[in-house]
Amino acid sequence: MNTSDLRFPPSSNAAAQHARIRWELFIHNDVQDVLLTLRRDTLRVVHHGPADHAGWTATLADAGIGADATQERLPA
Repeated sequence: MNTSDLRFPPSSNAAAQHARIRWELFIHNDVQDVLLTLRRDTLRVVHHGPADHAGWTATLADAGIGADATQERLPA
């Protein structure tokens, strides 16, 4: 298992949209969970294999949710 942080614009409150974002990202078979972090503009994606930054941000953009950047973390 790996984790990657998914960051959103500072003005957005990703934590408040956590359930919606989590649901949208579950269309990706590699995504196992989306977790809250201590930052309201950052969620942690738990996934198998390498992070699909482009795919995740495209999925969220299609749903009208903008994610700025991702930062891959060490395997959990």
